[in-house]
Amino acid sequence: MPLWSRVSRRALLVIAGTVLPAVTAAAWLILHTLRADYLTAPVRRDDLQVLVQATGKLEAVKSVSVGAQVSGQITALHVANGDRVEKGQLIAEIDDSNQINELRIAQAALQVFKAQRAAKVAALKKSSLAYQRQ
Repeated sequence: MPLWSRVSRRALLVIAGTVLPAVTAAAWLILHTLRADYLTAPVRRDDLQVLVQATGKLEAVKSVSVGAQVSGQITALHVANGDRVEKGQLIAEIDDSNQINELRIAQAALQVFKAQRAAKVAALKKSSLAYQRQ
């Protein structure tokens, strides 16, 4: 005797009423989690661009060492890396406030030494006049 004949019609409806929604919910979850998400953009005319990624070490064709007679902070840079430069071309401007301050300090020290010399010359003259009076 088949299984369907032994099970009442009411039991089959209860089973179908619980199993069918469970199978439907499981199928819906599986199908929606497997759905691919696509990145889209509006169609437009544009130039073709190619991006190249590479690893490695770049080396210059010719490397030149540039030295300076003064040091300080660079306030303006007039060339970029890789630019061709001519002899005598201004490459960078260096903040000159430190050199100006050092110059002023040296000028003040020179004035002090001149004043000390003048005082010693006056003291020598006074001493020689005092010596001549004796």
